[in-house]
Amino acid sequence: MAPFRCNSRNKIPVAPLVDEVITPLASKGFEKITSLKINEKVENFRNEASPKLEKAKSMISGNTDWIFAVAGLVLLLLGTYFKNLLLCGQVMNLFLYSSLKTSFDELRAAILAAWGKVEKAEKDGDSTKKALKALSEEKCSDKVAAFAFQLFQAAAACHMVMHGGSFARAIIFAYALANGVSQILGELIDISGHDDVRPWFDKLLLLTLYVFFGSTALLLPSLALALNASLIGSQWVKDHGLKVAKLEGVEALKGPQLIPGLMLFGFLSFLILGGDNLSWYFKLPLLPAYFAECVLELL
Repeated sequence: MAPFRCNSRNKIPVAPLVDEVITPLASKGFEKITSLKINEKVENFRNEASPKLEKAKSMISGNTDWIFAVAGLVLLLLGTYFKNLLLCGQVMNLFLYSSLKTSFDELRAAILAAWGKVEKAEKDGDSTKKALKALSEEKCSDKVAAFAFQLFQAAAACHMVMHGGSFARAIIFAYALANGVSQILGELIDISGHDDVRPWFDKLLLLTLYVFFGSTALLLPSLALALNASLIGSQWVKDHGLKVAKLEGVEALKGPQLIPGLMLFGFLSFLILGGDNLSWYFKLPLLPAYFAECVLELL
């Protein structure tokens, strides 16, 4: 049997569809988009919202240390109640944040460049086809598809670690705990005079911690969750809480013993406050985090 070859008679003509349906729809959409700039209500809303948005940004940037210090303290005390937030946040931060941010920045730059060309096409009185051509030159569709893929990838990764079983969670716990604890032990252990074996020692220590925390996460998942939350909370308290308390100048608090001490405090709080359900007097002040945790539970 001769292979099928696509020639002009086999192709489906879509040029009439483009001329009669797609182009008029694109023209109407283009007119609506360009009319947003001169719409009085839109302009008034933007003028009123812009100062409030800038004020909110300045408030958040000015209180970053407070936000992270409080969040670190919450993780130390009640971190095990926010398992889904912790898992999803860690998998995003450890593996996906950089690619997602790069894809978003590329999409934003392409949209801004395309919008400039659209404005130029409007001023020059060009047709809608030329405006659409300007959009396609910036490869906006490719950037949108790439960013959408990154979002779906992030959603799939979060779903996998939240609902994919103990093994998926054990990988995240082992990776986070092994790398975090290895840095702490690297500062505590002194092998001066043997710098030639230091790289091998660090790799052997990291491998041992991987095996230990991986086994712990599989056999005692609640304990691994408590250690993971305590590690993150202690790091945030050390990096930001000391600034809030104005104790960053105290050299004794800068030593590597602070994080293990805070982790021990977090573990003890897990033994005392740990349970199956968060009490209502904790839910009220932590309502946004608790709501986000419930939403992630449904994914």
